[in-house]
Amino acid sequence: MWSAVPAAGGKAMEADMTTPPLDCSGKRVQINALTIGDGEVSAEVLELLDDGTFKPVPDYTRKECKPFTGDIKRAAITWNKHDRLPNGCYLVRVYFRAARLYGFEVAE
Repeated sequence: MWSAVPAAGGKAMEADMTTPPLDCSGKRVQINALTIGDGEVSAEVLELLDDGTFKPVPDYTRKECKPFTGDIKRAAITWNKHDRLPNGCYLVRVYFRAARLYGFEVAE
């Protein structure tokens, strides 16, 4: 079995993974994850700027994400005002601390 985990799985360590640009139009972020103790998984949606840097999309920032906790094979990542991704091509960055990320999908 394989999973993405922060270095040594330690609580003090946080990890993140970023997708390449994806057609997000109306899709959902779905994860298969397990959190340990006070661990959590959250995400933000990023716009790729012309200079190669990233800018968080309003209403889809990490701060507005409802953190996932638990052990679920298919959980949706949501934000305060949204449960689906915005229309357009964006990157999704997933953050996890004291958690194992077994699967990740942007799908309808």
